[in-house]
Amino acid sequence: MTPLAILDFAEDTKRLRLRSVHPGITVDQVVAATGFPLVVPDRVPETALPTADELDILRRRVDPQGLLRR
Repeated sequence: MTPLAILDFAEDTKRLRLRSVHPGITVDQVVAATGFPLVVPDRVPETALPTADELDILRRRVDPQGLLRR
């Protein structure tokens, strides 16, 4: 998970693959912000919004200083 998208690894090539883009972000923005080629599927869905519990974990445990929210 990045501030722009969710990435994983393609099983067949082991290359980094774009799984979804966050709301308001385009595939082109993700590609431009990445320093190496990504596997980009023909259809890239929008990332689902986090639940209240997921937001709590992200804010209190993953990023308690709020660095990713700036």
